Amino acid sequence: MFKIQLGPAIHVGVETRAGMFLSRADNAPGANLAGQFGEGLCQKECGDRDEEEGHHATKGTIALNSAKVLLRRRGAPRNALGSKPLRQRHSLNRQMEVSMYVIAGASGNTGRVVAEELLARGQKVRVLGRSVERLLPLVGKGAEGFEVDLQDTAKLREALAGAKAAYLLIPPHLGAPDFMAYQKETADSLSRAVEHSGIGYVVFLSSLGAEQPEGTGPIAGLHYAEDRLRKIQNLNLLAVRAAYFMENFYMSIPAVHQYGFLGGEVTPNVSIPMISTGDIGRYVADRLYNLDFKGKKVRELLGHEDLTMTEAATIIGEALGKPGLKYRRLDESTFRQVLKDAGISDSTADLYLEMAGALSEGRITSTQPRTEANTTPTSLEQFARNQLSQMQPTE
Repeated sequence: MFKIQLGPAIHVGVETRAGMFLSRADNAPGANLAGQFGEGLCQKECGDRDEEEGHHATKGTIALNSAKVLLRRRGAPRNALGSKPLRQRHSLNRQMEVSMYVIAGASGNTGRVVAEELLARGQKVRVLGRSVERLLPLVGKGAEGFEVDLQDTAKLREALAGAKAAYLLIPPHLGAPDFMAYQKETADSLSRAVEHSGIGYVVFLSSLGAEQPEGTGPIAGLHYAEDRLRKIQNLNLLAVRAAYFMENFYMSIPAVHQYGFLGGEVTPNVSIPMISTGDIGRYVADRLYNLDFKGKKVRELLGHEDLTMTEAATIIGEALGKPGLKYRRLDESTFRQVLKDAGISDSTADLYLEMAGALSEGRITSTQPRTEANTTPTSLEQFARNQLSQMQPTE
C-alpha cells in the first residue's frame, strides 16, 4: 500500500534542530503559502521521512512572500510569554495548549487533510514533521509547527504535551536497511511518548490486514504498533485500518503513458477495497473533533467500493483518454527492478512483495462487513478524473 508522487523541491533557510516550534506571526498579513510546496517523492503516507534536507541556519525568522514566520524552540529565552521564569512559562504554555490537536506526518496526504479540516473548524493545531519548511503551508493557515523525528521520544513527548488528542502514524523510510526494524523502533518511540505525555486520545493510521502479526509485509509492522499502543492504560485509541490507497496508482501512470498498460504485482482478478487518502483525512478529523471513541477501538475504512486491478485499469484508462487500458501483472524480477529504480531498499522490496502476495491470495481484506459508516464517498472514477488525469506523460 505504497505510492510514489512527484512534487517540486523547495528550499527555505531554517534552523533545523529537533524540537523547534514554528508559528505564523500574529501580525503576518495572512500568508498564502498553500499550494506552493510539493509533497515530494512519497510511498504510502510519506510525510517527509525520505526527503534530503539541506537547510541553512537563520536567526529564527523567515520572510516568505511578505509573510513573517517565527521559529521558536520550547524554553527559548524570548517567546510570546515574555520574560517569565522558565517553569512558570511552561506551566502557562500547558494551560494555553489544553485544547491543542497534534498531527504527525502533517506534510503527507492524510495528515495535511486532518490538519486543514481542524483548522477550518477553528481548532488549535500543532503539526509535526522532520522538515520544517514542508510545514509552512499549514503554518500559513494558522497551525503551529514542530520539527521532530518521531524516533526522538523525548522531543515527541514534548510535542504531545498539553494536547488533548493526536493523529499518529509511521512515516515510511524506504531506504532503511531493515524496514521492519525501523517500523518497530518508531512504534516503540510513539508508544513511549504517548504513555508519558498523558494524552487521552490517539487516532493511529493502520491498514487492513493489521490484525495479522506476520505474512503481510509492512502491514505486520502496523500490527506491532497497534499492539504497543493498545497496552497503554487510560488511553482512548482508535486504529483506523484503511484500504488500498488510490494514490498508489501515481507510481504507475508514467509507465501507462510510456508502455500502454497498467502494471503491478497484484493478481488481476482479486477484488480489493480502494480509498482516497483525502477521505481518510476527513474521517480522522471528524473523530478527533468529536472525540466519540472510548477505550481501544478499530475502524476499517473500505473506500467507495472493491475493485480488481483489471477493473481499475479500465477506469483509469477512461480518465487518461486510453479506453480499453489493460492491467498486466509483472514478474517478480521486473517488479524488484521497478522498486530499486524508485530508490527502495532490498528490505523494503521484500516486504512489498510479501504484501502483494497476501493481497493476491485474499489475505489482506476487511474483517467487518461493508456499511454506510465504513464506506467513503470518493470513487476511483472521480479520483482518476480529478487527480491521475492531471499527470502529463514524460517526454
